[in-house]
Amino acid sequence: MTDNLYAPPQADLNAPHSEADGRFYVVSKAKFFVLFICSLGLYQIYWSYKNWSQYKASTQSDIWPVARGIFAIFFVHALYRNVEQSIQASGRGYRWDASLWATLFVIVAVLSNVLETLVRKNIGGSLLVALSTFWVFAQVFITWQGQQAINFASGDPEGAGNAHFSPANYLVIVLGGIVWVFALIGIFALLG
Repeated sequence: MTDNLYAPPQADLNAPHSEADGRFYVVSKAKFFVLFICSLGLYQIYWSYKNWSQYKASTQSDIWPVARGIFAIFFVHALYRNVEQSIQASGRGYRWDASLWATLFVIVAVLSNVLETLVRKNIGGSLLVALSTFWVFAQVFITWQGQQAINFASGDPEGAGNAHFSPANYLVIVLGGIVWVFALIGIFALLG
C-alpha cells in the first residue's frame, strides 16, 4: 500500500489464480443432481451450454455454445480435453480418464435416445418404459464424473460458488416433481 491517497489501486499480478479464470461452469453436487433428475436429464443441455459459454468468454474462442449445448455428444470429448488441459496447466493432479468418461457420456446419451424411440413405438413393454424413465440416474452419474473434474479445474471442488438454488431452479424442481409423480403413477399402473 502506498502513502499517496490519490494513487490508483495496485493488483498483485503475480498472485496465483485459484480459479481457471471462470473457464468452466461450477456447480455443487446437490444442485447438479437435483436439477438433472428433476428436469429428467434436460439440465444436461443447459450444463453443456454453460460450460461452452464460459469457455468461449474466457478464451475468446470462435465457438457457438448453443450448438455445443444441444449436440453435446459431439463436443463432450473436446470439453473434457479442455478441462484436463486446464488442470495440467495449473500444475495440479486429478485422477480421472477424460476420454473414458466422455465416451461413457456419449454411450449413455445414445442409449437414452434408443430407449425413448423404443418406448414411443411401444416396443419392449412396461419394463422398458420403467428403464427409460429411470435411465436419467445413469446419465446423472456419468455426467457428474465430468462435473467433478470441472469443479476441480475451476478451483472449487465442492462447487460452493454455485450451490444456492435460484427461483428458476425452484420452478424446474416443482415442474419436474409434478412430471415425476405422473411418471411414477404411470409406471406403477403399467407394472401393476
